[in-house]
Amino acid sequence: MPGFSISIKKSSGSPISAGKMELIPVSQAVVVRTPGQANGLIWNRPVAIQVQVPGEEMQVLPVYDYTRLAQLLIFGTGLLGSTLIWLILRKRSHSKV
Repeated sequence: MPGFSISIKKSSGSPISAGKMELIPVSQAVVVRTPGQANGLIWNRPVAIQVQVPGEEMQVLPVYDYTRLAQLLIFGTGLLGSTLIWLILRKRSHSKV
């Protein structure tokens, strides 16, 4: 029985033709497997697009995930806010004793 594991894999998709260009999507997958279960959690996200024009060098255009950035900011703000509230309430309860 395999144990707990986390792996990060990068993979390229099938090439897509657009005029004379060929576009290749690149994604990253985070795979979390837990012991005792056949399946796990797989989180895919786009990371880049490779652009190949005949006779030119391949360009790699990064994909910026603004939604993930917004989620991290919201989570961080909530964590900071709850910590501040906990500290204030803790200080008040100690001062009453």
